[in-house]
Amino acid sequence: MNTVVARITVLFISLLLTTGCMRMEIVMNVNKDGSGTLDLNLLVKKDFMELAKSFANDGTENTDEEEQKDFFTEEDMKKFEKDFGKVSLVSYEKIENDDYAGSHAVYSFDNVSEVITGNDTGESSSNDMSFILVEDGKTRKLLINMGQRDRKDNVRAEKEEAVDGNTKAMIDMMKSYFEDLYVSFKVKVDGKIKSTNATRLDSTSIVLMDLDFNGLIKDDKLFKAFYNDMSKNSSNMFQDYGVNGMYYEPKENIEIVFE
Repeated sequence: MNTVVARITVLFISLLLTTGCMRMEIVMNVNKDGSGTLDLNLLVKKDFMELAKSFANDGTENTDEEEQKDFFTEEDMKKFEKDFGKVSLVSYEKIENDDYAGSHAVYSFDNVSEVITGNDTGESSSNDMSFILVEDGKTRKLLINMGQRDRKDNVRAEKEEAVDGNTKAMIDMMKSYFEDLYVSFKVKVDGKIKSTNATRLDSTSIVLMDLDFNGLIKDDKLFKAFYNDMSKNSSNMFQDYGVNGMYYEPKENIEIVFE
């Protein structure tokens, strides 16, 4: 699995299994000199948040408001720096809307090529997503390599394997966690986009991931394939699976020319 997806996946799944019903939105903003910011929104459904905060770690009801831990504190968001490479947390705030509440964090970076690439030792491989900014006078070209992935051409056509009772129960339980789940990763550049080969351009953003899991959980066969990929830590985990609402940039190399 390429590194950015691997790190987002580990972060995402670990948060999901403790919160459920969440949204994770990442926007990378790239300036003309290669510096920029990462904007991260982590949101949980309000009804689930209030229920979870009312219980202690051992599952008993917790009536002590001072001991009811908040979700996604500034300390929590600070810990995510290591997941995004050479970045620093520069701002943090609580956010909410009618249905969700959570946190908004902004991380700054000096060089886009040092963001969410390589492994924990700083080394890179062909499986890593990478970013390179090339300067040519007034024009800038942001090169994004999505990393090598083993994609499935047709998940629906795969031979369906029988599952035992325990696995079926686990799959059914995981469906409840993934209900109303959403994750996105977009790239914005500081300037006018002159050209790009990206498959999906959303207003001023290049969309690399836009995953709404509600469609996936309604299809038993496809969700089973997703569950198997997740269990194996597969590079196919965040692909589109042929379901509306599950989008992952299909091209390996993306160019964004802007000025």
